[in-house]
Amino acid sequence: KNENMLAGLFALLVFLVLGEAIQSWVAIPVPSSIIGMILLLIAFIIFKKIPQDIETAANKLAPLLPLFIIPISAGLITQTDVIQTYGLKLFIILTVSLIPGAIVTALIIKWGQR
Repeated sequence: KNENMLAGLFALLVFLVLGEAIQSWVAIPVPSSIIGMILLLIAFIIFKKIPQDIETAANKLAPLLPLFIIPISAGLITQTDVIQTYGLKLFIILTVSLIPGAIVTALIIKWGQR
């Protein structure tokens, strides 16, 4: 079981590094982690299945996702000047960008359940 998880973590890390390489090579303003996840999605579509190793690793990591909110919260506390200056604009941008993201996520989940 642990070997499956390690293989899945390694595969996720490979896609993250590929995303970093593409982002630095092409110099597009998209985070390398997003590029890596898009590549992973393309691989899933091409092979028409999610490998068991990656699924095992993702299922183990999913409960830990709320921990990633802690650094963001700490950053918000230390950036009060930026928030006071641009807070309303940031709120509008985040709200508007959340809607398409939620719709795309729902469509992917619906597509995956077929």
